Amino acid sequence: MAPHAHPAPGPDMTAEHLAALAAQHAATADNERRLVPDVAAALVDAGFARHFVPADHGGTAGSFTALAEAVRTIARGCPAAGWSAMIMATSARLAGRLPQAGRKDIWGQSADVPIAAALNPGARHGGSRTDGSCRGSGSRCPASTTRPGRCCA
Repeated sequence: MAPHAHPAPGPDMTAEHLAALAAQHAATADNERRLVPDVAAALVDAGFARHFVPADHGGTAGSFTALAEAVRTIARGCPAAGWSAMIMATSARLAGRLPQAGRKDIWGQSADVPIAAALNPGARHGGSRTDGSCRGSGSRCPASTTRPGRCCA
């Protein structure tokens, strides 16, 4: 199926299944401090990465209510999976505020792009501008859910 042409079931339609799958791997997620690849992929397949992606980029343009209900259900099976589902969805909402060129760069091929973003990473900023580019210095707090993310903002 072509990108943007697949049906978007939304996270609320598959939350019980995801909760059961995540529960099977919750101990591993806790011990390894990351989701197993099958659970991360299932979150993307269920539509969390595209939940808040603008419709003109093939996303669901979903609601907060549907997201909250789905995340709550999934978190009962595995809190880390619920957290990751929320991060995937809300990071896409932040990326949806980028200029058109940035949105096209992220979602030009598919709305199913997991993104890990930090709203306020608590960075100590410093740096310099030379020849039109920026060179950063300082430190940042890590953003969660970066392993399944193909784009990190």
